[in-house]
Amino acid sequence: MLQRRGRSSPPPISSLTLFGLLSSNFVAIFAFNLDVHAPIYKYGHDGTYFGYTVAEHFKGDVPVCEQVRSEYEDKSSYLKSPDLSLTGREVHYLGKNGELLGASLASQGTRRGGAVVCAPLMRFHNTSAYTQGACYELNSDLTLGGTYTTCLQKNLPKLDRHNEYGACMEGFSAAISGNVMVTGLIGAMKWTGGVYARKAEGGIFGTTGESSKVFHPPITLKGPGFFSQFGLSITKLGNLDGDKRGYNDFAVGAPFANDGKGAVYVFLGEKSKKEFRKTPAQVITSSDLPNLRRPVKSFGFSLSGGSDLDGNGYPDLVVGAVTGGVVTVLRSRPVISIMATHKTASPFIDIEKGRNCPRGAKTCFPLDLEIFVDNDPSKGADLVDFNSNVFTCNLEENDNSAKDWINPLKFRFTVRIMNERKPFHPAEGRPIVDLKQFPILNKYGASYEFQIPFNTRCGEDQVCQTDLVLEAVFVGIPKTEKGYVSNVGDKDYLDITFTVENRKEKAYQAALFLTYDPEELELPMVVGGAKLGWETIGKNVVVVHLGNPMDSNMKHSFDLRFKLMRGRTEGIGRPLQFSAIVNSTSKETNPGDNEWKSDLQIIKRAEMELVGTSDPPLVRFGGEIKDESSMDLEEDIGVMVRHNYTLHNKGPWTVRNVYAK
Repeated sequence: MLQRRGRSSPPPISSLTLFGLLSSNFVAIFAFNLDVHAPIYKYGHDGTYFGYTVAEHFKGDVPVCEQVRSEYEDKSSYLKSPDLSLTGREVHYLGKNGELLGASLASQGTRRGGAVVCAPLMRFHNTSAYTQGACYELNSDLTLGGTYTTCLQKNLPKLDRHNEYGACMEGFSAAISGNVMVTGLIGAMKWTGGVYARKAEGGIFGTTGESSKVFHPPITLKGPGFFSQFGLSITKLGNLDGDKRGYNDFAVGAPFANDGKGAVYVFLGEKSKKEFRKTPAQVITSSDLPNLRRPVKSFGFSLSGGSDLDGNGYPDLVVGAVTGGVVTVLRSRPVISIMATHKTASPFIDIEKGRNCPRGAKTCFPLDLEIFVDNDPSKGADLVDFNSNVFTCNLEENDNSAKDWINPLKFRFTVRIMNERKPFHPAEGRPIVDLKQFPILNKYGASYEFQIPFNTRCGEDQVCQTDLVLEAVFVGIPKTEKGYVSNVGDKDYLDITFTVENRKEKAYQAALFLTYDPEELELPMVVGGAKLGWETIGKNVVVVHLGNPMDSNMKHSFDLRFKLMRGRTEGIGRPLQFSAIVNSTSKETNPGDNEWKSDLQIIKRAEMELVGTSDPPLVRFGGEIKDESSMDLEEDIGVMVRHNYTLHNKGPWTVRNVYAK
């Protein structure tokens, strides 16, 4: 039953009353406000490493989203012979290949902000064996603002060129922010590397590879699998989800995940390490993208974010896929900020005090669910019509949490925009989609997980401290110096008496687990245990349920009867081994008396009788006496006598492999 409480202005509140339990499974959701339905694609030529680096940049006040075209974009132009005229536009070879211009690319990402592009393998003479590298500062309109070659400064030592500043390779990394540009020199200072920062006024500050800075213990984020190259690229996103606290979010690239197709993982910033969620808020793969001209691999090889390219108030993300030669612009959808919460009449659910419960229910309780919507227009409130039904609410219950009264009930309350529309990818050449018309709810406010504990009736702390005591004895089998030995006669079964006592507070889901030898014993049965349920696990474990809960000072006494297998072993075989343990979901205060183990030697007896007869039963001797040499026929030897033997097992047990000698 969904009701709406009247208010003249946001935030509106909805109330849901639940009776009984809803059954569902929790499902991880990896979709958020970086839109994958209407992305912008830019394609490069094969073999150009298009997408190796990307940067969000504003050319004045206008974002640079169009692909920069060159007069020599057609490769056939490179094959033309120069016409040697002053106005000719044919390409002249200058020996500048292989300098990796564009290996590092960074922009301030702000309107009228600058940029930097580097060529770390730049040589300033065709015959030079040393790669100094260079970085070029670009103005907002992408015109050259300055060239920086740190290692060519006169005051830097170069006599021992390899070990000093002769082969710096400046520009394998670069960044620009405000009025400071930072470049990395991996070959500087005896190959320990260095970082140089330049201010707009012209000052240069350098540091080598060592640092005395102290950092807090790191947060480690693990990738999706082997060889995914998770972390090859990373970028800040700014306040992607538009939360009030303004924490910076970030994206991590794994360009070789998903069999080389690549993926991008988005994480949301939090106030502290404890609050930070290691589970990504959104996972984007190349297979999520519609209408690509060609299959894309290495998606996420390069990343650039933090700038609002379409002016909707939310930062966007640019993703490079170098092996596919594709750059994708993923824009952010506006976020409606909501918060869900719940209320109950009591902090605990009383097991036996529910009123007006449905038939078959053990208990029931009222539950109010509330939704608060931020009325700040910048948080999407202007996109919500509060005069109509706006949201669809769903309550899911985790089945596995309700097996006993110790563990609380766990719920997930999710809110969605009713009839939510998704953007569509326009045809090539058509205007891009206005994402302001496609809002989305904030990630964690729209999905609210909570739990409601039961009243365990175990004191004010609601912690049940129990003390289960287990005792067991073989029925009718005394203990000898050699342990328990039983001569099996007419009785083909054995009984074990178990006694379980609870000396303290309630024991929820109390049970006895007994392991036995299934090769010698048949499935047992409970004898004398009134109303005790039991079940088997696998081939050799029997479980006897002692109560949920087993109350304080309660005692159970029962027998487990095992029937002996016939014909498996003979005489004295290996001892039968028994192992029992009792436990519960309550807190056990004395686990030392919860186990019982014992061996039982079974001696199986059988009375064997051997009876012999002769045929004929009577032999008479007489007649003519002949010596051995005079005997020609068998009849001359005399009457043939045959002996017959009968072996009889009078029981009670069968025997195998019997020999008569």
